[in-house]
Amino acid sequence: LAGSIVGMIMLYILLELKVIRMNWISDGAEFLLATMVFFFIPSVVGIMDVVSDITKSYIIFFLLIIVGTSCVALASGYI
Repeated sequence: LAGSIVGMIMLYILLELKVIRMNWISDGAEFLLATMVFFFIPSVVGIMDVVSDITKSYIIFFLLIIVGTSCVALASGYI
């Protein structure tokens, strides 16, 4: 089980048990949510480099996205 998943479960339990208060972590959570878009910029720039290839075979591209996302979701759900 991934450490990040264990950490989120532990945080949830501690929040529910009132060991950790919401106001202790709300500022950090708001900052992370506000800056989360910056983590997706490299992916978008990478796609912009191959946009000419994507336009030639966009149906295959979108099928690969759907199949890949489904495989990851199924594998994550199975684990």
